[in-house]
Amino acid sequence: NLLHFEKPVFRGGVLFHASTNGMSELATSLVSGITTLLFNLAMLKYVGEDGVAAITIIMYVLMFVSALFIGYSYGVVSAVLAFSRSFLFTVASIQIMPVLLGGVTGVWLATPVAELLGTVMAAALLLKYRKRYGY
Repeated sequence: NLLHFEKPVFRGGVLFHASTNGMSELATSLVSGITTLLFNLAMLKYVGEDGVAAITIIMYVLMFVSALFIGYSYGVVSAVLAFSRSFLFTVASIQIMPVLLGGVTGVWLATPVAELLGTVMAAALLLKYRKRYGY
């Protein structure tokens, strides 16, 4: 007798709150798809279909391992602002590194370079605002 049927009631405020709460997941999915597409296009350009197959396997492993780090970072930093920087650095690195390093080597190093840039940016902001936030 704890469960019973009720007439459904439309609650726009609840729907709006759920939608805005899910925006970070929407951004995560979009960024993941765009990044994967950019990696695939770069590998197709520089190596061909074998490169796309290799990057696909590596991306699956990377997604599995990085889930731990992403979960931690969501809890520690502002998800939208830190994630946006990481996305921008990744997109820029995928475009610039192959040109600078001559092809597939640049594609492979795009993610480490983007993460390094994100870490440097986070460290600079940490130092800049450490007194304000007491750390």
